[in-house]
Amino acid sequence: MEGRRLLVLALTASFGGALAGCYVHHERRNPPSPPADDVARDAGLDASEASTSGDPRPSDSGVPVGTDGGGDPPPPREVACEAPQGVDLLLVMDDSGSIRLMDEAIRDSLRRMLYELVRPLDVDGDGWEDWARVTDLQVGVVTTSATGPRFCAHAADGALMRGTPATLPYCRDSPYPAITRFEEDDSVSRLLDDVACVAFGPRDGCQVEQPLEAMAKALLPNAAPFDFVTGRARGDRENAGFLRPDSVLVVLVFANEDDCSIADPSAFDPPDAGPPQDAGRVVPPLFDAGAPPGTFVCEAPDEGDLHDVERYLEILRWLRPDPRRLVFGAVSGIDEFVDDPRPGERYGRCRRGAGYPTRLVELAQGLEGRALLSSLCDIREARMVRGIAERIAHAACGD
Repeated sequence: MEGRRLLVLALTASFGGALAGCYVHHERRNPPSPPADDVARDAGLDASEASTSGDPRPSDSGVPVGTDGGGDPPPPREVACEAPQGVDLLLVMDDSGSIRLMDEAIRDSLRRMLYELVRPLDVDGDGWEDWARVTDLQVGVVTTSATGPRFCAHAADGALMRGTPATLPYCRDSPYPAITRFEEDDSVSRLLDDVACVAFGPRDGCQVEQPLEAMAKALLPNAAPFDFVTGRARGDRENAGFLRPDSVLVVLVFANEDDCSIADPSAFDPPDAGPPQDAGRVVPPLFDAGAPPGTFVCEAPDEGDLHDVERYLEILRWLRPDPRRLVFGAVSGIDEFVDDPRPGERYGRCRRGAGYPTRLVELAQGLEGRALLSSLCDIREARMVRGIAERIAHAACGD
């Protein structure tokens, strides 16, 4: 493997929906009722620009929304999926100190994405929500910190987070449920707050960022036919109940460096740790000798230092044999939004300090149309946020 340092923000979004023939004629005479101003504001929307129809829109859209129901009602419309599949959304969040300066932008974008997932806007101005609502949603959060043989013993290691200690003013100090659940009539504001409180905890995690290994440990059952260098699968133990048998699995990775999921423990030996465990070859340690003590970098001169990306393709396919029920997304160091990345494509590098996410891109490209990539640099742009929400919503309808 060619040496490199990669910054990644991955919005893991692999999607799939098992619902066949879900496009139906559905007559809806009036636009949805308006959300409270504070809910729209909390989602990053300008509530003062929401029309009387109640469809708030992004402040930069410049597009009028539908009527308030006066005069002739809107015509019947064919909309996607009257009864969407349930969505299990796993957020894989970078909790290393280097991501701290990006937290506000990531948090704003995540809140807005969740809002548009459950309360779609009418940006095209035709009087209808732009896609079908997701009405059955579960959200779980894991961090990129996974244990290693000589480091990060405190790592969450694929366990779903519970939001303590509180780091935002509206968060409570007591633990949150490991799984945040939302149904059609639930409070949108509470959904946004609860997910933020769990996802944006202290940024004191492991500097060796292993989002793909953390994802695998979070989702796989303990009896799955995959081994781990350290730790174990938690999907049917601590994380039981998160991944439902018939749901659409969506994985969104947010990380400011590329995946560094370890296959050879000796690759991370400190310079004074003695010879590598495999005496038959020289393993350049993934250690930055010029950085402060304990600082690791993800530069793997030898292919064997990290797990092959194919391992994680196999894991996702094992979890979801039906590709319609799987979507992977990464918000990372590329400079554009890419829906359905294809093998061999190369994208521009994020212009504000994020490295190119080679391994995350490779995983997304290997998922045969069930993935997306987005830019960390432009994470607040409405087209990026809406692109993610729309893709998830369509996946929930089997599209």
